[in-house]
Amino acid sequence: MSSPALPDLSGLVALARDGQATGWTYYLVHDGAVQIGAFSSASESTTAILLDAILADPRTAPANRVTLFAFTDAPGLVAGLRARGLAVDRYFYLRRNIVGARGAGAPDMRVWSMQHADATADLLGRAFEARDVSRPFAPGGTPGEWRQYVIRLVTGTGCGTLMPSACLSIGNGPNRLAAVALVTRIGPLTAHLAQLAVDPAFRGRHLSTALVEAACGAAAREGCTRMTLLVGGRNQTARALYQRTAFEPVSSFISAGGDYPRRSTSVAPGGVIITRR
Repeated sequence: MSSPALPDLSGLVALARDGQATGWTYYLVHDGAVQIGAFSSASESTTAILLDAILADPRTAPANRVTLFAFTDAPGLVAGLRARGLAVDRYFYLRRNIVGARGAGAPDMRVWSMQHADATADLLGRAFEARDVSRPFAPGGTPGEWRQYVIRLVTGTGCGTLMPSACLSIGNGPNRLAAVALVTRIGPLTAHLAQLAVDPAFRGRHLSTALVEAACGAAAREGCTRMTLLVGGRNQTARALYQRTAFEPVSSFISAGGDYPRRSTSVAPGGVIITRR
């Protein structure tokens, strides 16, 4: 049986007349979306040129939506994405030293297992906004998206390798969870809190704090010295939680998504040359 074909990766480089690079990006079309994975630019004008060139690329014609998740501070990128009809959020990358962390846990807390995958997807559907096209996972908030997200998270390596002993859940009856924490390993000494969620009906009981502390303790026992995570800028409740539990900001990412804008017909201004890779 042949392996499924991998999507083609496309790239653009913006060059000044003297041949110096002023910006670059790469992207691919997958699952009906143009997925932009990196974006670098020296000026607002170069940012606009690169965005327009992506939209004008004939290879992106089959797409019906656009997503971007990139470590970037390209000038004018947020405004440029919004001007093209995309929703934008900034995700903050946080880190905490967990050497010596112990974490007492909470009543009914148990180690997560694959048999909880469906219940986890259901919980995420209750815990997050129904639809958020700027979200880098399950933007439509459908049950199918949440299940696909959970399966990819716990079986793939895109967000690290699952650390089973540090993945924890709190039950709420048969095939139902009140809270969950999923942890991966992204380096020899680094654990990553890939997902934390609490059922809205159980908020205010400090379950999120208990899960964070227990996950940090479990990861420390596995030899990790630090825990990292990503949190959306608009999620003020989660950001306050992580501040209370001693996480500190390290960097940030831009996340954006939405329907594919009308293809641009603008032309790069004089002095800039776009090359495709």
